[in-house]
Amino acid sequence: MKRRLRYLVERVVTRPGMLMLLFAVACVIFIAVVAAFTYFLTPADARDVAQIVWQSMRHVIDPGATEEDDEYGWPYRLVMLSTAIGGIFVIGAVVTVLTSALYNRIEAVRRGRTPVTFSGHTVVLGWSSQIYTILDEIARAPGRRPRVVILANEMSKEDMEDAVRRRPRRERGPKDGKIRNVKVVCRHGDPTKIEDLEIANIARAEEILVPRPLGRHPDIRVLMTLLALSHWPWPEGERRPVAAVISSDANYEAAKRALHRWPADRCHVANAGELTARLIVQSRRYPGLTVVCSELVSFVGAEIYPANPLRREMTYGEALLWFESSLIGFREAGAEQPTINPPPTTPIPPDATPLVVAADAAGVQLLRRPAAVQADLIVPAPPPRPPRVEKTLILGWNERIAAIVQVLDGYVATGSELVIIGKGYNPAVLPKTRHLREPDGFDADPTDPGILVPADPEEEYERSVPDPEAHGLIPVDPTKFDSVIVLAGDEDDAHVDAKALTTLLLLQAIKDERRASFSIICELEEEASRHLAWGIQADDLVLGQQVVSTLAVHYAKNPGRLEMITVVEEWLDARDTDLYFEPAGDYVRLGVPVTWATVVAAASRRHQTAIGYVVHAQRLSEKDGYGVYLNPAKSSQRTYQEGDQIVVIATRPEPEAASA
Repeated sequence: MKRRLRYLVERVVTRPGMLMLLFAVACVIFIAVVAAFTYFLTPADARDVAQIVWQSMRHVIDPGATEEDDEYGWPYRLVMLSTAIGGIFVIGAVVTVLTSALYNRIEAVRRGRTPVTFSGHTVVLGWSSQIYTILDEIARAPGRRPRVVILANEMSKEDMEDAVRRRPRRERGPKDGKIRNVKVVCRHGDPTKIEDLEIANIARAEEILVPRPLGRHPDIRVLMTLLALSHWPWPEGERRPVAAVISSDANYEAAKRALHRWPADRCHVANAGELTARLIVQSRRYPGLTVVCSELVSFVGAEIYPANPLRREMTYGEALLWFESSLIGFREAGAEQPTINPPPTTPIPPDATPLVVAADAAGVQLLRRPAAVQADLIVPAPPPRPPRVEKTLILGWNERIAAIVQVLDGYVATGSELVIIGKGYNPAVLPKTRHLREPDGFDADPTDPGILVPADPEEEYERSVPDPEAHGLIPVDPTKFDSVIVLAGDEDDAHVDAKALTTLLLLQAIKDERRASFSIICELEEEASRHLAWGIQADDLVLGQQVVSTLAVHYAKNPGRLEMITVVEEWLDARDTDLYFEPAGDYVRLGVPVTWATVVAAASRRHQTAIGYVVHAQRLSEKDGYGVYLNPAKSSQRTYQEGDQIVVIATRPEPEAASA
């Protein structure tokens, strides 16, 4: 019996609502008992029931209310004294319960478990290392003042709010438009649980983002979140646009399967590992290409927009000069994929939608007449450059290495060489290659002493790291390679970019000491590391996760333009059309003012589409956008110098055999 009574007490105490009800009933009963005693002790001619109840309640609430007790005898006074003493305990208990209930409510608000009530907001499911990039990109998106709800269980609500308040603000760049203040609301909940999704009010959200979360096995968290979204009781036709980021190519199809209930134009899965690998390889070919891709997939600078159908029939080559902005292709009615950079003689159907790189939607209008071309300033096309074998050195090892090798194999000439030096090197995970020789490598940390050492032709080396299995790889001489790729560590590392920056310093010291000309491409995970790395003067910095996160925001904000946004992804692939940086002197005369229309016409003669240029003197200037200028006006003039490059879209030739 005693245990049962204790169990009942524990149940009551642990349930605040029942406890408050119990004390309210006890208070009413206590007042009723006191009122009954007071009634019998009050003279018959003064028995007013309402007055007696009021007087009893006053004594319970206020023990000092004794100014009228002198009119009655000692029995009445003793009852009132007992009432005052009992009231102290009863009211004290009630105040305690009320305080506890209020504290629990405040604690619930502090923990971030209260549902949001507004609508038209952006929901971010999961805390990511790229949360600052996501917020900065949303701030630059057109439309009303953005509101973001972050639902995550990796951090407490207070920690998330503190991180948002202390986030580094991205400085306004020369191509930034209006930057809005983002209202951020943080809530603590598990995005993989259907019941917790109600906290973020996803039913009334404008779009939903599922970035790569923190911790090990991020793809599992993303897949479980997508399944929770898929099984949420959405009204018919009310599923919100969803953009998710997957880290491994092995989980890409599973993520798409998890969203099979969504319309194809309202969901997208970004393959972070594959896209980052493509960016790294493309940046190896043309340092600075990351800046071009980042601008095309963000709300800063130029984007790809659809234009109204042409008013008359014309070829692609003619249409290039009819737009003030940069025409890149068209999409025929009913076609699954757009046509990018067709031959200049290709007719554009009257019902086709032209695709234009422009600063905004207002920049896709036709000119009144085609832009004038300075034909006398166009130079003859140079002979094709013969392919040559290349030597590439990769320093570092992470989960993207297999994808990097596979993409690299699609761009190099047959017989090219690849050497990999990284902690955890495992040749079993590398794919078979068609054009590369079988990659060679060694399990070693590039920052260890004796790994990276420039060769001196007048001295003979003693092995710094004696190991018969190294096959002569150690020490490594970076000056014997055409390009060096430095990979970031895994995101689980406390200082994910520390090793990459240290390796970058070692390479730059070797490059300066030997006055070598090999290019350095460095992969970084965090935006804060970019400023440190540019001080070391790397040829290009690849923040793959940042670009992918920007892509995800763009996908979610523009569900109707998915095909146009995915064009950039196709340019990064080793198929069909590619982005190229070609010398400006191959198209027009250097040292004289040339209109952009002239450059476009020169590129069109070679079945290429020019969309911008790179100023060599500004390559390392952040305030100048690293020298990249996309979508110049057709009438704009510029005097190109030696080292300047033209950004063109061209058909990619198949790699072939070459001599060293």
